[in-house]
Amino acid sequence: MWVTVRRTNGDIEEIDLPPNQFVEIGDLLNDGSVVLDLEWPDDLDDDMEAMELY
Repeated sequence: MWVTVRRTNGDIEEIDLPPNQFVEIGDLLNDGSVVLDLEWPDDLDDDMEAMELY
């Protein structure tokens, strides 16, 4: 998953996280970076389809 982070030195960049690592906006990563934005995939997963039914 691609996320936009602010590094500890103030630089903003996009990084690719492994698919088994779940983050939210505002989370701190192991290297001290802060998650600023998440890039959502274009395809819907099963959870999203279930939400549309309600």
